[in-house]
Order: sequence, then C-alpha cells, then structure tokens
Amino acid sequence: MVQSYKKNHQVATNYDAIVIGSGMGSLTTAALLAKEGQKVLVLERHYTAGGFTHVFKRKGYEWDVGIHYIGDVQRPMSPIKKLFDYVSKWSGTRWMKRGDDYKALKEKFSQRLFEHLFKQVPRLRDKIDYYELSTPLTTQHFVNYQNGEIYGIEHTPDRFRQKFLKPGIPILTGQDIVTAGVGAALFAGLITASAITKINFMKKIYK
Repeated sequence: MVQSYKKNHQVATNYDAIVIGSGMGSLTTAALLAKEGQKVLVLERHYTAGGFTHVFKRKGYEWDVGIHYIGDVQRPMSPIKKLFDYVSKWSGTRWMKRGDDYKALKEKFSQRLFEHLFKQVPRLRDKIDYYELSTPLTTQHFVNYQNGEIYGIEHTPDRFRQKFLKPGIPILTGQDIVTAGVGAALFAGLITASAITKINFMKKIYK
C-alpha cells in the first residue's frame, strides 16, 4: 500500500491480485493474500487507507470516522431519511462550502442534541470544548452513497439471497458480503480471500 500521496512510488508490471479500495474488507483480503505469498496492489483514491476505520484530526482532537454510521435511509418516514430530504436542498454544493444557512441548521440540530445529552448528564453542561455535526450530505460526499447512508444495502433477509453479493467473479468484498459494521467487513475480507485461494482461513487462524 502506498503510504504517502506526496511521494512518487514505483508500480510493478505484474501483480497476483489488485484490490480496489482500502476499507477493512479490502485490507483483510489483501493481507491474507500477501501472507500466502501473493504480490498484491491496493488502490485507494483517498490519501488515507482504512475506510471507516481511519481517523482525522481537527482543532487538536482526533475523530473516529466509524462513529458516524447512518442507516435506515430506505424507509420513507424514517428520521434519517426525513433529515436527508430536509437538507437535500444543499445537494450539489461543496463540502465545507454549503453556506451560512446550512451551518445554522447544523448548529440548531447540535444544540437540540446537547439539550437531550444534558438532561441525562447535567454536569456536562458548559464542559463541551469542541463539537462537530455531520449530515447525510457529508456521508454522500465521502462515501458516494446516493442517499447518504453508510450501512449500505437494506438489512433484510433478502439481501443474503442475492447471488451478486457473494465473492465470485468479479470478486467483491466489504460489509455488504456479511452485514454492517467494521467487524463484518473484516470477516468479509476473510471470506473473499478464501474464495480466491480456496484456503480455509478460519481453520488456519485457529491453529
């Protein structure tokens, strides 16, 4: 994996496997294949590898990307879907450049959330040093999901009956192979690596 986007790196002519994306599922697949002696190239358009497992720093604080999970967007009357529809008038605007009205709306939501928090933990009032709030538009910007959802495909039994959601040709991995979450993506990578190599990695890692 290229560690810095500021450096010029030499790319080989041939690889045993090319993995597109560096989320937990992809990195797990790549790592297992590499441990089996395969030459693996991981491609990532972002300058930081890790998908929802990476962090970013702002105002002296470290933020966990995976905390901002959004689901249930497929239901027309779900709160998250209603929120997305509400903020969709800013669709097409640029991240961090959506205007004062958008900032004011986020601040209004933030203060309402704080009031609920302070009712549960009153001693936290006046103790908040820095905070941020994101909307589904932020998720749409970073993840490129159409409706700003992070959990992906609807979580119903029907999803597991879809043949295209199984490791095959082309090879697919990530949380949609198993279920939502970082742990699921991790095991999806294991399943994908097993599908490619025909190796029982579960048996191998428990030796």
